[in-house]
Amino acid sequence: MTTGSRTTDLTSITGILSLQPVAPSRRNFTRSLSSLFATLIVVFIIGCNDAMPRTGNVVGSSMSPSIPGEHYVVTCTDCRFSFTCDAEQSDKRQHWVCSNCGGNIDPANGRKHAATSVDIQQNPLPIERWDVVAFRMSADAETDKHPLAGIKRVVGLPGESIEIRDGNLWADGNIVRKSIEHQKALRIPVHDSAYRPAHDRRWAFDQGTGWQTHPSFRFDPLTRNTGVDWLKFVNLRNYSHTVSTSQPDESSPVEDFYGFNQSLGRDLNAMDDVFLELDATMSSGSLLAWQFDHRGTIYEFQIDTSRSAMLVTSTGAALLPGMVSIDAGRLAKPDLRIEFSSFDLLLSVWLDGNQIFRHELAESAAPVSHQLLKVGAAKNQLVLNRIRIWRDLYYFPVPGPAPTGPTKIRQNGYFVIGDNVPISVDSRHWQSPSLLRSDVIGKVISP
Repeated sequence: MTTGSRTTDLTSITGILSLQPVAPSRRNFTRSLSSLFATLIVVFIIGCNDAMPRTGNVVGSSMSPSIPGEHYVVTCTDCRFSFTCDAEQSDKRQHWVCSNCGGNIDPANGRKHAATSVDIQQNPLPIERWDVVAFRMSADAETDKHPLAGIKRVVGLPGESIEIRDGNLWADGNIVRKSIEHQKALRIPVHDSAYRPAHDRRWAFDQGTGWQTHPSFRFDPLTRNTGVDWLKFVNLRNYSHTVSTSQPDESSPVEDFYGFNQSLGRDLNAMDDVFLELDATMSSGSLLAWQFDHRGTIYEFQIDTSRSAMLVTSTGAALLPGMVSIDAGRLAKPDLRIEFSSFDLLLSVWLDGNQIFRHELAESAAPVSHQLLKVGAAKNQLVLNRIRIWRDLYYFPVPGPAPTGPTKIRQNGYFVIGDNVPISVDSRHWQSPSLLRSDVIGKVISP
């Protein structure tokens, strides 16, 4: 599926910022570069002591939205959700599209922000997966003796064989999984119920249920003897597509759309790596449930206050461990936070930050479901104060002939990719995919 009304070439969303050494001057100037590998540049203020951290400003978008260059902060006039847009791409649109609700926003309402300033801890050891590193560019990227450095995220370690498959990373034949901290650092917003337009159609439920969805999600059962009443999450295509069969507001699978890339036209990828967060207030005897559809297999989770436990089933059958005990006092809290993730072929559940369940998924060639998530309730009153959904990064090889098999990383090298996967030029594109350890300047330790 192709999205966007304009295709932006890679060189137009790259840039270089070069700063004079600190001692003589803090003046800076901009210089263009046509080399495609320079999608994101950090430029360093040169200090006299190599042991001291270096500081620089990010130019370009390949690490956005986590570490953006010059950008706009935009607040949607329909739902009041704020998000960031790349400054160079966004200038080419007549209006911006809200990544949360799809509302059209006048560019005059955007506030331009300077490039992110970062610190780099030099010569750090060890370098670990998911670290962001600054590295020396090739000799032809250094102009007028002003040092330039790239910045990317390490996803492959020395000696590993790296493969990209169905949006996920594999190392030596094993899927690469992220901790919850790294999941939260990399996830991309899909929906936030705290920011809903007046006529929000993202949550559907059958007539005659106990749900009320405004201003918060409140459940008051019509009878104590019925089963779970479901709220169905309807993911809407809130961005324009170039193919005639697709329209805005069309129900769709979750796709790897970036609100940051407002003018980039490309094929989108359906995905089911999602992170669900529920802020709940449960009364005594209430039951909170959610369902996740993994390529046709339905996983259902039920937190039952009357049993002080969570029951997990898979397409109607118990999933071991089928029952997870939960402290009754925790369920009685007025601000219980439930987090669920399907990132990296792993189902995980946390209660107030404590992991209580994990289950590994198998790869599947079946299509991603349009009806990915449901949230339900039964038995007694409860309130969902906020529902938030994010997606994972979706990794894909460069367009063109597919590489034959995994990519072997040198023993003294790393495999790196920018967080803004569609526009980043990185190990996937380089003639030699390994970023040599000798070229690493240091870890990005801020912001």
